[in-house]
Amino acid sequence: MHNNGGLKLLFVINPVSGGKEKNDWEATIRKSFSDSIHSIEFYIIQKNHDKTSIQHYVETLKPDRVIAVGGDGTVKLVAEILQGTQTILGILPAGSANGMAKELDSRRN
Repeated sequence: MHNNGGLKLLFVINPVSGGKEKNDWEATIRKSFSDSIHSIEFYIIQKNHDKTSIQHYVETLKPDRVIAVGGDGTVKLVAEILQGTQTILGILPAGSANGMAKELDSRRN
């Protein structure tokens, strides 16, 4: 499902990030990309996430970008998987504290 000129995007979603009020990230992302030239895929992290399974999915799919949707732990997990590759990491902060996202934003100035 790779469209001409579009990127292949993989969203690695941690559905337990962010506290009590849960956003349906997959539905929101699908809606946002409904008219896009980019193709999207999802990996939903299970309760006992398996780094090896995520890594296998990334290696099989060969996405242009991998977007971590979750908190600092999710970002760390995906960054470790992509370390040493040319794949670009994106971050959609969805954790309860989002320490890294806040720190990155404060350094923009």
